[in-house]
Amino acid sequence: MVNRKDINNIIKKFLPVSSNVIGAPRRTTTMKEYAEKKPSFCKLQQITLSFLHRETIKPPAFFDAAISPWDKECYVACLNNSRVWGSNGAVIAAHDYFIMDVSREFNKGLNIEHSVFYNIKQFKATKLLGVTAVIGTAGSGIYYHWMIDILPRLALIKTIKQFKDIDYFVTGFTELPFQTETLAKLEIPKEKIIPSNSNGNFHVNAEVLLAPSFAGELDQPNELQVNFLRSLYEENISTEKSFRRLYISRKKTNRRAICNETELTRVLINKGFEIIYCEDLKVSEQVFLFSQAFIIICSHGSALTNLVFCAAGTIVVDIFNPSHVNACFWFISQINQLEYYYLLGEAKPIDDNPKNDQTIVDLDELNRLLKKTGLHE
Repeated sequence: MVNRKDINNIIKKFLPVSSNVIGAPRRTTTMKEYAEKKPSFCKLQQITLSFLHRETIKPPAFFDAAISPWDKECYVACLNNSRVWGSNGAVIAAHDYFIMDVSREFNKGLNIEHSVFYNIKQFKATKLLGVTAVIGTAGSGIYYHWMIDILPRLALIKTIKQFKDIDYFVTGFTELPFQTETLAKLEIPKEKIIPSNSNGNFHVNAEVLLAPSFAGELDQPNELQVNFLRSLYEENISTEKSFRRLYISRKKTNRRAICNETELTRVLINKGFEIIYCEDLKVSEQVFLFSQAFIIICSHGSALTNLVFCAAGTIVVDIFNPSHVNACFWFISQINQLEYYYLLGEAKPIDDNPKNDQTIVDLDELNRLLKKTGLHE
């Protein structure tokens, strides 16, 4: 059976027209290579960063993951007459160049290319006059990816241009409370947001497009991302000595919830823990709460993004099931000098997506781990 990508390859071979009309982009490159090939269409400003020597630290073998190389350089590209396509903000530069390093999707290990290569007939691009910034990427509706992947791109943009001088910002935006609150915190009016919510149907052509690099590797947060968020919410970070014992429940999200949470919370309440539902709190309230935490226990999920705001020495217990193991919060813990522990439970599937599996926690294992942390009754 011929798939859409095969059809696009046929179109590319026999119809010498732009993907603005039909088919997929004709060429694929990186932003740096494009700036070298088309200097009159792309000006690149490099931003050199100072990071920890990450090559000297290695995640625990439990994660079975190596630290991805990071060249300590980010950039903001200023492009003329370029397009943004799809819900994740893929950039197609003038002369039909797909810029792969600013067009991230969650397709690692799936043996597929970017979805733009499977789209045959483009919606006519809406022209955006003035200056447009593309900040969106995959996962814009997820707290972790909004805070760690999207907002730090604004930090890069601000190194070359004030937000008041930008006419539009393109990103996935469904007016989720954390999206609205953080944009207001950055003084970006909601009316300047162009929501890229309809994947194959979203298509704009920007007179001038600001396209920042990503601030870090996917699921490997670095100091730029952490420090930017801490500075953004500096006034909400408690200066008191950390004292609170927090259990962050995922009961209301269902995904990766703890099956035996009733028994688990009974044990933890007897140890002085508070039961917290982060989805009921403003970002500023989560910042304050986590900055006061002495110990945090949570089934692996977006709420642990708030480890960004914890004080050095805070104890973290990240509960996994075998279906979904990710080192992202270990990275944040290394940066903020937190005392990180992990606990592996038993997976209980609820649908066809292993990332959604719920977890059964062995309470004896949890008690042994808590004793290991030095936590007493």
